Amino acid sequence: MCHDSFELKLGPQLNFIIGRNGSGKSAILTGISVGLGAKATDTNRGSTIRDLIKDGKSTSRITVVLKNEGSDAYKPDVFGKKIIIERKLQRSGSNTYSIKNEAGKVVSNKKSVLDEILYKFSITIDNPLAFLSQDKAREFLTSSSDKNKYEYFMDGAFITDILENYTSISNNVQVLDNKVRQAEEYTKVAKQEYKAIAKVHNAHRTNDALRNKLEMLNAKIYWFNVQTIEKKIDQENRQKDTCLQEIEQAKNQIDVCEKEIEAKIPRKDAADQQVKEVESQIKDIVEEFEGLRSKRSEMKSELEINKKETKKNIDEMNSLKEDITRTETKIEQERRRIQELQGGNKEKMAEELEKLNSEIDELESQLENLKKQLVEMQDNPDPELRSVSQQREKSRQKIADLQNQKRQLEKESVSKYSPWGSRMAELIKSIKRHPDWVQEPIGPIGSYIHVKNQYNNWKPLLSTILNKTLDSFIVTNEGDRSRLDRLLKQYQIRSNIIVKKTERLNYASGKADSAFTTVLDMLNVENDTILYALIDINSIEKNVIVESASEARDSCRRRNVQNSLVLFRKDSGHRMSYQNNTFRQDPIYYQNGMAKFGVANMSDLISDLQRELDEEHRHQNDLERRARSIKMKLDAKRDNLVSESRAIKRNLDQLKRNRSTLEDQLEVEVDYSNITTLEARIEDNNEQIRRLVALNEALLENLSQMNENYKDLKQQIEDCKSKKVKHETIREKFVKQLVEIETEIETQEDLKKRYLYKITELEDRIKRADDILAEGNRKLEEFVAKAEEHCSRDRVTIYPNDTQETIAQDYQETRFDLERAESALGTSLEEVLDQLEKAKAKCDKAEGELESLSSASRKLNAEVNARFNFLHTTIQSSIQEAKRTFEKAMWLRGFQGTLKFDFAEKTLQLNVQTGNDEKKRTVESLSGGEKSFSQIALLLSIWKVMNSRIRGLDEFDVYMDSVNRSISIKLLLKELKRYPKSQNIFITPQDIAVVGELNDKGVKIHKMSAPREE
Repeated sequence: MCHDSFELKLGPQLNFIIGRNGSGKSAILTGISVGLGAKATDTNRGSTIRDLIKDGKSTSRITVVLKNEGSDAYKPDVFGKKIIIERKLQRSGSNTYSIKNEAGKVVSNKKSVLDEILYKFSITIDNPLAFLSQDKAREFLTSSSDKNKYEYFMDGAFITDILENYTSISNNVQVLDNKVRQAEEYTKVAKQEYKAIAKVHNAHRTNDALRNKLEMLNAKIYWFNVQTIEKKIDQENRQKDTCLQEIEQAKNQIDVCEKEIEAKIPRKDAADQQVKEVESQIKDIVEEFEGLRSKRSEMKSELEINKKETKKNIDEMNSLKEDITRTETKIEQERRRIQELQGGNKEKMAEELEKLNSEIDELESQLENLKKQLVEMQDNPDPELRSVSQQREKSRQKIADLQNQKRQLEKESVSKYSPWGSRMAELIKSIKRHPDWVQEPIGPIGSYIHVKNQYNNWKPLLSTILNKTLDSFIVTNEGDRSRLDRLLKQYQIRSNIIVKKTERLNYASGKADSAFTTVLDMLNVENDTILYALIDINSIEKNVIVESASEARDSCRRRNVQNSLVLFRKDSGHRMSYQNNTFRQDPIYYQNGMAKFGVANMSDLISDLQRELDEEHRHQNDLERRARSIKMKLDAKRDNLVSESRAIKRNLDQLKRNRSTLEDQLEVEVDYSNITTLEARIEDNNEQIRRLVALNEALLENLSQMNENYKDLKQQIEDCKSKKVKHETIREKFVKQLVEIETEIETQEDLKKRYLYKITELEDRIKRADDILAEGNRKLEEFVAKAEEHCSRDRVTIYPNDTQETIAQDYQETRFDLERAESALGTSLEEVLDQLEKAKAKCDKAEGELESLSSASRKLNAEVNARFNFLHTTIQSSIQEAKRTFEKAMWLRGFQGTLKFDFAEKTLQLNVQTGNDEKKRTVESLSGGEKSFSQIALLLSIWKVMNSRIRGLDEFDVYMDSVNRSISIKLLLKELKRYPKSQNIFITPQDIAVVGELNDKGVKIHKMSAPREE
């Protein structure tokens, strides 16, 4: 529909709604009919009610106010002077009615009440001619078939419904007459059977003594059953008293357990405080230890660097000394060469040149190979160093995350839901404030679960494998699930919702072997519903933990073991299972963030985070040391390659110079400049050696001091280790005490649960006993009533040795004697009496039913005949009234018109004679405007006999010219003013201001605003 918010107050009788196309005129008529109960298909606006809701909207609300005054008012003491009918349409969900009184208070939501109101006020929403939509109006105005006109008239005047009801009643009368004839035959046969059995009964009046004895024995059987039931009732009462005594004893034991627990709580708190104090001291020692270790690593690295530098200097001095030796040799060679040049061997010099070329080629190949190795080291970083760097970066990120979580926790005031974030705490507050829960949701499940202290190192693995369940909530019904789902979406929390009622599970038989620790053993669960949900969904009683993969493979084969869990690294673990003779091992990578379990208080959660942060710091320091070690190895390798390259290059340069010298010697005159150059080189090398000797002396002195400091630092580390071991021993002692106290408390809690379970069982037993007693007392009353039907209890004597078998045997013997005595008659007296009673009842019932059916048949036949006469009179009256109305309407136009009914052919013919016609003709031959005017006159004649308080017609003048349109409106005004206490709604896109007689107080014109331009 096109209206966002629209209200219209109708006039008392005639209402014209005008406006441009698209302004929402037709929506008004549709809204009234739908608001009063019409279906979407009746409006021709859609196939379902949802199609009537405006695009982009999810709901629509229609309110219709009816005047409720005068003698025809409907329950004025309940509704007052107004009845407010409101219908709400929804795209999702069901559509509803609200029927309110004058004050706006809802009186009913039932459609049947609305139907009563409409019937009382003669408002016929379901009549096709009461509310004519655009399509219906055009179909009616353009209908050319006489059969269509006949059907419109019969439906609109309700004659079709009356005829169908009459036909149905006539068929029922015929069925009833057939039943009367069958009842007469049945009654005749029943009377004959009764007379025959009565003759046999008169022959049976002997053997009274045996019959009396048989009756007493029969009564004795009933009273014996009464006595048996009374004994069983006494026995159940005794058992019930015993259960009540045991319940009282169990409650006393529960009080003892609670006192024991209360007595141990202070000891537990004291031990817990001692553990925290020692852990704080250990934390300080660890920080000191890590600082010393870091300092030791730095000092060790510095020592290595100094040693390496010293060795490098020594190697360089040795290299320089070797170079001096080689240079002296070359000087000697040069002197010999000069001597040879001055009178030496040219052939020997050529051989030396060839040898030098070969050595140069070899050294150049070695130098190229070393260059390739250096380029390879530069272009392809060491994979081990890359892996360690990546791990170090992850460790830094994790430390930052943990520190951020710690800061957030230190700012928060509520710690229970911290692992789920701040929005979870807001959601829980909203759940607590919500008043409509059938049973308040439980969750998140993890907040009700605590991991026992001795299994703290398993927390990340348990949080990972149980993650979905720990985030979940539990509700007991679908209504609560829907409400909780809306809250989860509101707070943008993605948690599962489990619909589950608390069912106690006997999981002992399905639990893993007691030799293993199960996940169930590792957890303290505050709520039984959560405990049984974990068992049902995650099978925590079948998942066990072990120390190694080999143990996991062995445990998987054991009874009731579903999975075996193993810790692997600090950020992962393994899950192993055995199915279909196959082992399966899956890695478990821990999730980031806090483990999603409940905590006792904020300090415990912060302490857990701090321990994890300390562990990650230690892990990062180990990675730093590994990275430095790898870098030192790579630097040493690179330095060795560079040093070797330099040495080869020096040798290569020298050999090239020697080659040049030989080539010069072979080609030029003797030159002594080479000897001078070599002697200068020896002097430079000696100067370098003296510098390196002085540098090494300083380095060795520094190394000596650093070694002393290193020894002192190592002693400090050992002292710190000893102190740490001592405090850890103390902590283990306190932890052991804490675990022992917690174990004692858990033992008392388990004992308390066993007593509570015993009380539950005893209460169930008492309930069953009460049910048995109630059933027993009911049966006792029933058996006493049956026994008293035979005789009173004081007339029967039951002996101690009497049993059901002995009484039955005596009864059978007596019965046998009676049957033998009556065998001559062929049947027993009981059988005859039973047959006589049944025959009498059958005869009486047949006569009663025959009289009832005959009376109903006479009344129904008389009623049908009377209704037929009334129906004939009503139809004739309606037809005559319609004809008169039609003729008057046509006369207003200056025409003569008649309605011709043919009930055999089911046709209605409209004959009209205009001012220019000599005789009447059918409306099909008229012009469009004249034909539409004739159809309006027909509609008025139907409305006359229909007697509907509210009528609507959409675009009645669509096929009329201005003349016929004006006359048609005058016709409507004139005729409908005669209908008191009725409202008429006409819709047209045309302006009717040119029509006269519109100023009457009973006429109201509503002009719609122009449609919005999209």
